[in-house]
Amino acid sequence: MDENEIRHRYGLHPVAEHLDQVRDLLTEGSDAAAQALDHLHRSEAAGDFADFSVEKQASSYADYYHARFECEQPMATRAYRELSGDDAAVWDRFYATFDFRPSMRRLPAITEPAPSVTWSLSGLDDDAGYARLDRLTEVVHAGLTALAGTGSILCLDWQHSCYRVWPSLVGPENIDPPGQPGWPLSPYPDGAYHIYLAEDFRFGTFGHPWEPSLCVFGGDLLDLVEADLYEVLGQVVRRDGRQVPA
Repeated sequence: MDENEIRHRYGLHPVAEHLDQVRDLLTEGSDAAAQALDHLHRSEAAGDFADFSVEKQASSYADYYHARFECEQPMATRAYRELSGDDAAVWDRFYATFDFRPSMRRLPAITEPAPSVTWSLSGLDDDAGYARLDRLTEVVHAGLTALAGTGSILCLDWQHSCYRVWPSLVGPENIDPPGQPGWPLSPYPDGAYHIYLAEDFRFGTFGHPWEPSLCVFGGDLLDLVEADLYEVLGQVVRRDGRQVPA
């Protein structure tokens, strides 16, 4: 943008061309004009116009309006939000519905509903490149996304922050805490119980960190993920809460 374009866009003019005209206008006799003329004289004496340039002033205006425009833009859509005030009620309901009994030794930790399938996760111990773990995560997330549609599901991390997730919004265009796109948790229970739940508790997953195991429940979710999870994990330890012979 050349100097003439800058002047036109921001209504600026070289000071030297117009200070005399401004002085003439301010000699019309009113008190306000006299005060303005006095202010102009003091500003000139102080050197306020010494380093003025069209380019510098235009740049200042551009920076100001750019910053203001950026601040007024809508916040990026978030794919999940922390259950800051609702987590106690959700956990109370989960404890009651599934008879949740946290323990490092007593198994299983919930009353596994029917229909459900529980896989051992011990086969992932030798998953050196995490290919099977990545596939497990992909399969579960895809199933949850398909069932949730544009709605939300619950994502619980025992004794840690819990979230409400909108799976259809998960992607690189959305910003999530701590500033990264994606899901807040893996279905794999990394040191704590990791739980995904439909809002009505109709389907979900329960990851037990110390068995270790993954229980998938709800007929709709099993229809979508059971075959793929069997390929990834193989060994089923329980069906509908009942032990499966090895």
